[in-house]
Amino acid sequence: MEREGEVGLFQSVLEFNRDFSFYTAQLAVEQRRNSLRKPTDMPIEDDVKKEIGSFILSGMHSTVEDVYKIWEKHDFVKLRNLIVSRLTLYNARLTLSEWREAEDSVWVDPELAEKITDSLEETLLRGTKLAYIPNDAVPLLIPNNTVEAVRKLVFERANVGISGDNVFLFPNTNNSRDDVSGYNCIQSVAGTMGIN
Repeated sequence: MEREGEVGLFQSVLEFNRDFSFYTAQLAVEQRRNSLRKPTDMPIEDDVKKEIGSFILSGMHSTVEDVYKIWEKHDFVKLRNLIVSRLTLYNARLTLSEWREAEDSVWVDPELAEKITDSLEETLLRGTKLAYIPNDAVPLLIPNNTVEAVRKLVFERANVGISGDNVFLFPNTNNSRDDVSGYNCIQSVAGTMGIN
């Protein structure tokens, strides 16, 4: 009974002092958030893209190039998060069958590809794999420098316990039948980089 009285007293004091105790912390958070929104305080977008892109590409390369590595679940998750972070802006909810179609260039008309005269279009065609996500009715461009990492991810699925029933190219682990959240992958990669 005495403990209940102490807890009740603590709650009363906390409630009485709530505004005083948390006001300065709330004010500091709001001021910091507002100052970070100022364009002059924002990082240069090209620098951020370059740093994150470089981190992702080097992480994918170092993970894929180690041919003697015995893959474990954390290796799979690391590579999956890097790839999904790279593709998330383009919508990465891709199934294995849609990936195979992209690998086989099913969505590229060879006759039209031969007629391309614009150098930008030609570079885009030669530098990417094109997938189509029917549920979202959107195309997905997969950069060629990501293709080998995706192939490695597909190859290692069984070794890290991905459910055979999971149709997604970027699956959750632990026998889940769902795909991974792009936001969570980006958060993980950003955390690894030390970005909050």
